[in-house]
Parts: sequence; C-alpha cells; structure tokens
Amino acid sequence: MNDIRDLEEALTRHEFLAPPPDGLIEGAYRGARRVRRRRLAAAGLGVAAVVAAGSITPGMVSDPGDSGPDRVAGPATSGSSTLPAAPAVTIGLAANSGLFVLNRGFEGARTFATMRSETSAADWGGRVTVQAASTVDTARLLAGEPLTVRGHPAYYVDRFPVGTSRFPAFSTVPDAPEASPREVLAPVVAWPDAAGNWVIVSASRDRAGLERLAAAVEITPGGVVRTPYRLGVRPAGISPVAHESSDVTGSRNSRLILGVPGDPVPDSGVLPTDVDAALTILVAPRDLYLDDHAAALGAPTPIAGHDTRYVTTSGNGVTVAPNGSLLLANVGSCSYTLSVGDRNKVTYDDLKRLIETTDFKDCAEPATWVGPLS
Repeated sequence: MNDIRDLEEALTRHEFLAPPPDGLIEGAYRGARRVRRRRLAAAGLGVAAVVAAGSITPGMVSDPGDSGPDRVAGPATSGSSTLPAAPAVTIGLAANSGLFVLNRGFEGARTFATMRSETSAADWGGRVTVQAASTVDTARLLAGEPLTVRGHPAYYVDRFPVGTSRFPAFSTVPDAPEASPREVLAPVVAWPDAAGNWVIVSASRDRAGLERLAAAVEITPGGVVRTPYRLGVRPAGISPVAHESSDVTGSRNSRLILGVPGDPVPDSGVLPTDVDAALTILVAPRDLYLDDHAAALGAPTPIAGHDTRYVTTSGNGVTVAPNGSLLLANVGSCSYTLSVGDRNKVTYDDLKRLIETTDFKDCAEPATWVGPLS
C-alpha cells in the first residue's frame, strides 16, 4: 500500500463488514474530515482480504471461447439510452515497463485499469481509462499542452474531471455537504486511440509519473469480462452496469454490479461513489476474517449444499444498505457476498434461486473463470 488513495480504495472492498455509521471508521473520518461513507454495502470488497479490484479483461464483449447462449453481447448502459457502451478494449502495459496491472474493469461507458509499480513506491503507477469521445470534454483536452507519447500526439491538462468523490481531500468543493458527490479535477495525459476513443491517464504522483505511465500504456482491441461463476436464473430486469476484478496473486477477487434502468452509473474515477445497486456480487477467496464475520451472523442455512447467511439489518460486524439485504455464501474455498439495494425488488427467493442455478468456478484460479451471463 503506497498511497492514501490505495488505503481509501481498500476501505471500499469489504465495506459490508464496516461498522454502522456511528462506528469507529466513520468516527475517525468525522473527526478528521467530518466525512462518512453511507450505504456501505453496495460499494465493494474490503479492507483485510482484498486491497483492490479490476477485471481480467475489460468490456463485456463476446468471448471467442464461448458460443450460442453463453455469449455476452455488451455491457448495460445503466439505464441511459444515450450512454455508449464501454469500449471493448484491453488496457495493458509495455514489456519491461516496471509496472503491473493491479485491476481492470468497466463502469458505465468507461473501461479502466489501475497500474502499480513492481518495485518502487516512488513511481507507483496510476489509472488509465478509455471512453468514447462523446463522453469526454474533447475541447478541453485538445486545448491542453501538446505532447508526444510513443510517437503519437497527446495532451497534458492540469485540471480535468476524472470522477466524483465524497471525500473532501479529492474534492473541488471541500466544504460541501458530506452527502454530495463532488467533481474531482486532476492532472491528466490524454490522447485519442486508433478507434477514436480517448485514453486518459491520471492518478500518478506527479507529471513525470503521468508521462512515464502514458508511455507504457498499450491499448488493444477486444476484451471480455470473466468472473468465477456463470450466473443462472437472475432477477428479471437487471443487467451488468459495472465490473472490476483482479488476477494478482493475493488480491484475486471479482465485483459485478447489476442494475435496472434509471440506476446511477457507478463512477470510481477516484473512489467508488455510494450506489444502491439492484445487486452487487462480490467474490474473494475465503479467509479467517471473512469466515469469522459470517459465523457471527449465526447458524448457516444450506442452499444447494452451500452454507449461507441472510441479513436485512446492520449488526454483528456487517453493514446493510437501508431497505437492502445481504446474503453471504461459502462456496468451496470462496466467499460470495450478494448485496441488494432494495430487498423488495430483489427478494430472498431471487437470491436463493440465483445460488441454486449458478455454475461456480474457482475464485482463486482465474484460468477457470468464464463469462458471467448465460
């Protein structure tokens, strides 16, 4: 963990295990920044077992290894008919760059990846996004300082929108009410790729770091989301709006957010915003931390041979969204958390049916992962 942003990203990963809003974490933030994160259950995996997440390959596109009904046509547009799909590309790194891809994924119309240094905290990487020109303020980018990156024109912009945050440290309006998401402006290096999408590099320590990362980025056509499961019967009317996972040893995990028309698009340009998604599926290898929290919820209820625990209120070490629910399932050596924003729309019976009909793979072995939809 090299930077406060790594810590804050980590805090989102097991947020369903965080204390309720009057707990220690929120108290610490209130004391330091008068900030708290609410509705923690919808946001992600968390603090002890997983440092960060991203996808094996971004973009929810057809898997060449799949056929027929197993094909995945494309990511949902989160209810907006004008929002294009995330570009079907893979964000990678040049050989011998000294960096590695920590995570990849997509959120709404944006494909993203997070990079970190293999050895040095001083040159720790950053974040790369690819998105359609129609979703970017191209005039603002083109007005930036011209650069040349790997032989093609690029632009440096000192303050460019990279996402939203509820944390004042990354906000342009630090004294705004804590519940209001605020635009985050940050230095970026950006350029259009061969398909006309914009590649935007941000979140490095300084301009030199941005330019080093930009020079290492490689964008290749095609990408496919893979998860450690293929969903069976899922609740009607919901489809993927975001995905992130990591195949880094020790941090292997997957998060898939499914939404309905009208849901806000998840936006984690700096940190994930609070999104009461219809259904979020979080997966990570089991460990003592997760097992202890599950055991604190009482005796398990078997579903299709898997131990499960279902809660609708916060307590015993877990936080549930208002009107939501949480189903924890131990599937072999993997821990599944199904987080629901509104249990009247996604019911316990829906979750039970999903567990009964899902084809589970090995969450610790990305080679076994498949497209999530059938």
